Amino acid sequence: MKFGREFQKYLLKQGKMSGVIAMASDKAGLLHLILFVLGLVVQFMFLPIIVFYSELPLLLTSIVDLPLHWHIPFTIFQDVMIMQYIFTWFGIMYLHGLPAVEYVYAVLEIMDELELGKKTYKTSGNLRTPSNFMKLYRELQILNANAMNIYAPVVLPATQWLFSMWILYCIYGFLKLSGPFAFITFVSAMALVIFLLVLFTILAEVEVRTRTVLASWAGQGQSKILETYLRSCKSIRISIRTFYYVDHGMVLTMLKFITEFTVNLIVVE
Repeated sequence: MKFGREFQKYLLKQGKMSGVIAMASDKAGLLHLILFVLGLVVQFMFLPIIVFYSELPLLLTSIVDLPLHWHIPFTIFQDVMIMQYIFTWFGIMYLHGLPAVEYVYAVLEIMDELELGKKTYKTSGNLRTPSNFMKLYRELQILNANAMNIYAPVVLPATQWLFSMWILYCIYGFLKLSGPFAFITFVSAMALVIFLLVLFTILAEVEVRTRTVLASWAGQGQSKILETYLRSCKSIRISIRTFYYVDHGMVLTMLKFITEFTVNLIVVE
């Protein structure tokens, strides 16, 4: 919050936008809305599937063969527990994910303002003086390090693999089920694939934009202090655990993983 208040002093006053234009320009808000609607659709699509197809894998009723008078109450109990798990998972995802989306878009917009050589800016020229650039970029590095202490160890890896496995489960349902339920799982799989790819592409843009900003300052022939500072600077990255960070190569790797397992499912079928 302190960083945000400090940054606001560089913002230029702009004309008041209409409600529709303001909403359309709020990219983080639009992604929030898409995430929320997608979550609701997926959750309520799965309810009729687990009710009418109790033999699906990973369900206890697909493992245990019970008599009818035990099967019905056990199925009801199982469906309640599964839906509670799904609602809890999406709730936790919203709790952690929505602030992260705001953070990522804020970093991307700040990088746009720090990059030299652009024709128009939303901030005053004082922001792009060497001293203010060095101060702000170092603050962003500290802010990102603190944010990654929260998101890198568990949140991002869990999002990556849980979404990937759910996509594969939806594809399996599409291959095994028929009628409207096959269509439901197909739509769910495609929606989750698109969302996962879009989300991690946006995360990968943070590292790309920061490298562009550093390159724009490196070619300005500034003071020795700034040159030394730029040589010591690393690009700001969205990390996953301590082993790697999100880049466009990771997006292709996730798509390759999903595609290979889809092919395996088709071959097995």
